[in-house]
Amino acid sequence: MSKYAFAAALLVAVASSPAMAQGGQFFVDGGIGRSSYALWNGQYDSDKTDWASSIRAGYLWHGFVDYGVELGYVDLGQEVNRYDYVHITGSDYVRNSTAANGWLLGGRLEYVIGQSWYVMGRGGWFRPRVNQESGWWALTSGYPWASVPASGFTHYQDSFNTGTQTYYGVGLGYIISPHWRAGLNYDYYDLGSLLSLPGFREPSSHVKSYSASVQYRF
Repeated sequence: MSKYAFAAALLVAVASSPAMAQGGQFFVDGGIGRSSYALWNGQYDSDKTDWASSIRAGYLWHGFVDYGVELGYVDLGQEVNRYDYVHITGSDYVRNSTAANGWLLGGRLEYVIGQSWYVMGRGGWFRPRVNQESGWWALTSGYPWASVPASGFTHYQDSFNTGTQTYYGVGLGYIISPHWRAGLNYDYYDLGSLLSLPGFREPSSHVKSYSASVQYRF
């Protein structure tokens, strides 16, 4: 259960000392950026990055450090592996992709530096939905006795959950007004194990995200 230690510690910190709070505000936070996939079997994949987006909402209590909870949804784009090869009977083109998205629930801390800047930390639980797709195009020139080339297409698609995982992130931002903030963020999302084979448990995969965000407090 050590993978949940950071998320649990942050939520405990968020829930502690409510008497120190000086009111609070609801917030909505939207972000867009780039994701970078690190799949356990994808070290040679051709395109590991894509666009990522997120939407989060929650409540922050004011204190020496603003603290609260957030609920959100993140779309991490997809990782793609494309390759082709020529063999004695023709050529094949293969495209495999893995995409991930899901809901998150966690704690959030924000600390104001001076009058205009803030640093942020967040973390909690992530429920990823993984979509894997594979397409295989084959063009067969035929053996010497074949007079007409042949072609074929094979397609496979699967969508599954990998259970409850964790996420955490940090950020640096600028306070535009009492209601508006903008920031730059780094987040890490654990995807868990993507395959399930009898007697075999592969290492976990994950996605890193680098994003810009806008937050509105009301």
